[in-house]
Amino acid sequence: MILAGHETTANTIQYSIMMLAMHPELQIKLQDEINCILGDREPDYERDYQALAEGWCGAILVAISYPC
Repeated sequence: MILAGHETTANTIQYSIMMLAMHPELQIKLQDEINCILGDREPDYERDYQALAEGWCGAILVAISYPC
């Protein structure tokens, strides 16, 4: 996603958010995962990147699986 153009990146994020809105059970699961990893603290790149990236991969895969 880093190498993609800004339109492609924006469309991927938009579609991921739309799919999460259409499937609230996935949104809740993703939020629970984020809360489990972070708790009440701010994210720290070096400490949390890998764990948070795994959860977001599922959300992004939804967008890739159902292209516009």
